[in-house]
Amino acid sequence: MHVTIESANLDEPGFVAFIDEHLRDLEPTAPPESRHALAIDGLRGPGIRAWVARVDGEVVGSIALAPVEDGHEELKSMRTLPALRGQGIGGALLDHALADAKARGVRRVSLETGATDFFEPALALYRSRGFGPCGPFGTYRDDPLSSFLTLALVLPDPDRVGGPGWVRSTGGVLSQQDRRRMLAQSLATQGALLAQRVRPRPHVDADLSDALHLPDTRLVLEAVEAARAQSPIVLGHSYRTAVFARALALVDRVVVDHELLVVCALLHDTGLEHVVTGEDFTLRSAAVAVDVARRADRPDACASIEDAIVVHTTVGVDVQKDGALGVYTQQGAMVDLVGLRERHLPYELVARTVNAYPRSGLARRINEAVGDEARAVPGGRFDFLRRVGFGTAVRLASVPSRR
Repeated sequence: MHVTIESANLDEPGFVAFIDEHLRDLEPTAPPESRHALAIDGLRGPGIRAWVARVDGEVVGSIALAPVEDGHEELKSMRTLPALRGQGIGGALLDHALADAKARGVRRVSLETGATDFFEPALALYRSRGFGPCGPFGTYRDDPLSSFLTLALVLPDPDRVGGPGWVRSTGGVLSQQDRRRMLAQSLATQGALLAQRVRPRPHVDADLSDALHLPDTRLVLEAVEAARAQSPIVLGHSYRTAVFARALALVDRVVVDHELLVVCALLHDTGLEHVVTGEDFTLRSAAVAVDVARRADRPDACASIEDAIVVHTTVGVDVQKDGALGVYTQQGAMVDLVGLRERHLPYELVARTVNAYPRSGLARRINEAVGDEARAVPGGRFDFLRRVGFGTAVRLASVPSRR
């Protein structure tokens, strides 16, 4: 069977009929408010790109990409003729669309699909290409009948300050210019930390119930096993980081792969308690996480996980430059360590998390570890944090704070 893929002609009767059949296929799967497939007129929207798969001239598959925001597109209209499912047509269409997006510089592709057994073959295909669970994006809202998945197509620059390439080439030692820039950002962070303590806790509309439960995947189970090598105090911090990181991403409606975020949170400090003179500990943590990904047959995740874990100790990270995975690994840890952004989360979620994984002994153990790392890598990121008062902030943190 020879399959060809080409741009779709939205006026072709065969393609119009194929999309109409797609909508009819989905009618029994959910009520109208939970079905988000596009009709043919919806595919005429601005910036939408659609493709068709053919066998002997007959339409046998479709796929489309629709813009969400700059650098972020959504997969739509994914369908294979029922009689030909399981023969690789869907995979070929998906690979074609992802290659097109990557060639155009799109940084992320996400999708919404159903959550019932009817959609399991499609979900398996998406997972096979590296898609992972995320929260609602764009105009979507939480819906138990929806599954949201995402895939990062472009990794941050590994040679930026804080990236794996930078750490390897510099030994993790900051330049004078780096320290000046981070000092200004640290002062701004300290101001934000003080300001949040006098403000009321805002109401949160997002459904954060999933944040309390780890994804039940082979990759996460391997990470859980590897995380047990940490001391009980650091292990508890890692679990709290996982909850807080996922919850903040959901509150911010930032699209991030929650499976990979949990892995990064659980393993981000695995290298911290075994100091090696002259070696930044994040490289050791990242090596553990990369090994976990390989054991779970997820080589596609290795680079993303390594980058996020290595960059997470860098002051001033942001989503555009450093990626959501590294940013929310850091933010989840900072909620637990110093209370930064703790008041952006519901009191009940924070209290329940701390009750499940108590913080007893955290300040003393973390400050000991930070001091050891600072002495092992003079001029490094933890040396900088120690000099700007990080240890005091850890000792003074109250998590959860008042209601």
